[in-house]
Amino acid sequence: MEELSLFGGDTVLVSGEDGRDTVCIVLVDKNCDDSKVCMSEVVRKNLGVMLSDVVTISPVEVPDAK
Repeated sequence: MEELSLFGGDTVLVSGEDGRDTVCIVLVDKNCDDSKVCMSEVVRKNLGVMLSDVVTISPVEVPDAK
C-alpha cells in the first residue's frame, strides 16, 4: 500500500482482466501479504475474476458531497 500511496479509507478503482471495473474502499489487513489483495466474493463477482487472477488498482479522486 505504501508503494501505491494508499491508506485506509482511500477510494480505489479495481479493474479485472476483461475490462470490468468497480470502486472500492481500502481497508488495512495485517494478515494479508503486501503483494496480495483481499476482496470479498461480491467484488470478485462484479469484476468477473476468480481467486489468483490479476487485477489493476488505481487511486480515484472522489469530490466531497454538497
